[in-house]
Amino acid sequence: MPTLLRDVGMAQFRESSTMPPAHNLTNPRPCHSPNAFPNYRYWILLAYVVKVCFHTKAGIVAMLKTVAVACVMGCLAVVVACCGGGGGGMAPPSKPKTEDEKRAERISANFSPFDGSNADVNAAIKERMNNPKSFEHVKTLFVDTGSYLIVETTYRGTNAFGGVVTNTFGAKMSLDGQLQELYPNGIPSDVINAASADMHAFVENKREVEALRAKEEAEGERLAAEAAKEAAMTPEERVARDAAIAEELRLKNEAAAANKLFLAKKQIERNVSPTLMLEQIISQYPDTDAAREAEEILKKR
Repeated sequence: MPTLLRDVGMAQFRESSTMPPAHNLTNPRPCHSPNAFPNYRYWILLAYVVKVCFHTKAGIVAMLKTVAVACVMGCLAVVVACCGGGGGGMAPPSKPKTEDEKRAERISANFSPFDGSNADVNAAIKERMNNPKSFEHVKTLFVDTGSYLIVETTYRGTNAFGGVVTNTFGAKMSLDGQLQELYPNGIPSDVINAASADMHAFVENKREVEALRAKEEAEGERLAAEAAKEAAMTPEERVARDAAIAEELRLKNEAAAANKLFLAKKQIERNVSPTLMLEQIISQYPDTDAAREAEEILKKR
């Protein structure tokens, strides 16, 4: 089954198991920290102080006062730590989760954090087994096609003759874990092909959305930079900037008007009436040399 998935481009099938390393469960690492236990010398010193204090009534009272003050100071320290040190040392707010992180959490909630299996798929498998008690989960693979999940579970169990066999069981489920279709004999090739097409379409659409978002963010950063630059400019710099923009626009209009005037003169040479083009030059590009020349030509005609 996995080879078939890779053949049709479904290499994103992955194990959903998030089983921690074995040593974390059965062989916990020993604590090698030198500060794991207090130094025994401090205990001896504390016992000596208590012994001296209890010899006199004044010593007992002084020790009780010291303990009370220490408790109060400890409580105040806890309150200050919880409140972030009065605002100056307040911890920053947690970063909001991205859409991809929310989606990953939504999907991973459908699978066991211990062996990666899905409870509903396991139950469906056991209903079809000769001996449900012999069920042993091996691994579970799944792929996110965008709108649904394709799941494949490999398991062991005894057959009608008592022999242990390994089989695969497929399922189609929603992103929230609702079973939609079951494939007791493995996922059919047509389902794999359809899932592959849906997955590729989902990936392409996601890329387009991300590219559009990146473009919008870049445009926002550009506008913010221009606004910051505008705010930092002096009045004299703004006047010079506006004058430069106006001069650039004037030169563009002069060039466009001159080009149209050249075409109008060509029409005159071919005995074609240039009136319409000359009027366009005067209306679209006023206060240009070409517009003034166009007015002179119209007066002569």
